[in-house]
Amino acid sequence: MSDLKLTVVMAVRNGERYLAQAVESVLAQSVPDFELLIVDDASTDDTSLMLTGYRRRDSRVRVITNRVHLGLTASLNSALEHAHGDVIARHDADDVSPPDRFAIQLGAFRDDVSLVTGSVEILDERGVPRGVPIRPPQWQPRLEWELLFGNVIGAGAHVMFPRVIFDEPVRFPSTYRYAQDYALWCRLCRLGRVACPAQLVYGLRRHGASISRRLKPEQDECAARARQEYQARFLRSAPSPEVTAGLSRFWAMADTGRRVHENTGAIVHSAFAEIREAFLSYVERRYGLEEQARLQTELDEDARDRLAHWLLRSVRFADARACRDLLSAAGSSRELRSVSARALGRTVKALLRDRQRSEVASRPVQRWKA
Repeated sequence: MSDLKLTVVMAVRNGERYLAQAVESVLAQSVPDFELLIVDDASTDDTSLMLTGYRRRDSRVRVITNRVHLGLTASLNSALEHAHGDVIARHDADDVSPPDRFAIQLGAFRDDVSLVTGSVEILDERGVPRGVPIRPPQWQPRLEWELLFGNVIGAGAHVMFPRVIFDEPVRFPSTYRYAQDYALWCRLCRLGRVACPAQLVYGLRRHGASISRRLKPEQDECAARARQEYQARFLRSAPSPEVTAGLSRFWAMADTGRRVHENTGAIVHSAFAEIREAFLSYVERRYGLEEQARLQTELDEDARDRLAHWLLRSVRFADARACRDLLSAAGSSRELRSVSARALGRTVKALLRDRQRSEVASRPVQRWKA
């Protein structure tokens, strides 16, 4: 939709090291008509000086300066309050966007779209790509399901969303100091359609000074609260932090190298079945019976794999209670046979891998003579 006005929102605090690369990647976009609104969150380095230079050189750059440090969420919401565009593009002060990012994402907008994502490339501190690009699930029922257990949309700066939805301005939830993006994605998914172009739209830089590195415990705590609130929509009573963690650990197959963690088996036996049925009912109401049936088939298949994974671990650590709960969660005798067979298959594969490693380790070292 070429007639949409675009505001790019960025917040920065002491970001002089990567700021120039971030701003230059925005100003070099193939779509030139936008405003770049940057909030300087009381920086104490040369960030303010750099922003003053950009503002003088390019009329598209607007700068808001916080007199005191307010944090990322408050700074972003301040930018949203001052934005003129119909559409908001997020950008962080240490990342980069390829030149056609705005063209790709604006091209994906429709009247019913509440969020546009895309493929994201992970960069190291020098800006060198590491691994293959990451892309969220493209089918929205599956995307919303996966959001129950983690932020599969990812870091919040690679997206676009409308500034106003249903006459209500979009804001990041002010109760979240961190993981505010995850909480907002869960809300936006319920308000409209999520578009996910296949093209690369963002370069996410990993470095030691990032929030995800410096403040990981605090960020994880906020993300857990966002998961808990989202899961509560599909459970009869608000889940405890233990239930939320157990559900996420079960679905992610997050091994800890120990026994089956706490009461994972009991949580799977009760809360997982409840959240699955409630979510499938939601999908039927919103997307129709055909989409519900497709998702149910996928979830049944994936749940068998996860039950097999955790059953194998409970056997390995002689956790009788977890075994009982996991077997009960399998339900019918047919499901039980399927899960047990998969667990046995995993056991055989693990034994074969261990045997191969042992054989490799026992081989004599070949030493070449000059």
